[in-house]
Amino acid sequence: MIAPLWVGRPLTGVYAPERNAAEEAAEAQLFDVVSELDARYGPHRQVAMHVPLFRKIAGDPMPALFQALCDEDLLGDLAVWGPVPTGRPDTPPANWPSPSASPTATPP
Repeated sequence: MIAPLWVGRPLTGVYAPERNAAEEAAEAQLFDVVSELDARYGPHRQVAMHVPLFRKIAGDPMPALFQALCDEDLLGDLAVWGPVPTGRPDTPPANWPSPSASPTATPP
């Protein structure tokens, strides 16, 4: 499931310095979210989006999560923790929180 935690305003037609300020605000928001999740789940690891994009260019199938992110124009690298506990003792850990910033994406 992909769920937006924060969506900035669309940046279509926005140029520097206003665009730079908006991208800096998005990166600051991402830093805050990542810091909170690091405190809760421990250190994250980075997962680059360029690897699945290269697979797509080469004609190889893209994993479903990465295809879904691309379909939404969410191309920023991911900060990933996981698996994390589900909160249910009878269910094994299965959640993988992974926020990303894609300042070029526009909300639907």
